[in-house]
Amino acid sequence: MENGFKIHIYSDSLSSIQAFRSYKSKPNFILKIKEKLSSASGYVGLSWLKAHAGNTGNETADHFAKLATEIRNGFEIPVPYSFLKKNIKRDLLNNWNLSWRDSETGKRVEDFLPIPDLDFIDT
Repeated sequence: MENGFKIHIYSDSLSSIQAFRSYKSKPNFILKIKEKLSSASGYVGLSWLKAHAGNTGNETADHFAKLATEIRNGFEIPVPYSFLKKNIKRDLLNNWNLSWRDSETGKRVEDFLPIPDLDFIDT
């Protein structure tokens, strides 16, 4: 993938995950998804999670999937600012850590900032 970001997809559909991992899957749309997953190897993870087990993200996805089948029109899913801020900070710090760890430059800075820390730059 061009930007180098890693993502992980969680699904409560075990049969879908098994279809993506199976060599016997024949439907064209499954083959296209498998091709995309293969080309993104190392950047995209896929895991099963138990349905209706209280996972907030999964419950929210189920809620909006149900709404989409009832409304049948495009609609936006509102996301709270605090959610975006928390996740953007987390992703920024993860990417910064990866870049910092693999970098050959800036080693003098490492003496007083051994690991990336958002509190150091947060004003």
